[in-house]
Amino acid sequence: GAASRLSVVLEAAYGVHDADGILVLDKRQLVVRLTATDSAGLPARALEVSMRLVYDDMSLLPPEVDATAVSGTLGGMVVTGDTRMRIKVTPLSSNHSRRRFRLAVAARDQSVACASEPFSIVYSTS
Repeated sequence: GAASRLSVVLEAAYGVHDADGILVLDKRQLVVRLTATDSAGLPARALEVSMRLVYDDMSLLPPEVDATAVSGTLGGMVVTGDTRMRIKVTPLSSNHSRRRFRLAVAARDQSVACASEPFSIVYSTS
């Protein structure tokens, strides 16, 4: 059926949670797992989505940062049930007043949307 729920989970081999439980990622590649389900909780039919990096309060990054914030296939991605994609996030939290980020994902038709958990980006976690 049509997607009624969209979720995003970040899978990062080098990700750690800090003392406050906030996810800290480094600039290495991470995997984004998107799951689209219908109202019965079953895998939804193909859904075209777009993804962008935003601040943790869902406000937009400055245009000059937004243009190159994430590398990978971000527009016109098709999610079918459970889909994984590799991306790389480039802005460092230290260059943005230590603000945290989220990945915001929305269906092209705006029928469903979601955001990842908040995370910080550092140069290296190891």
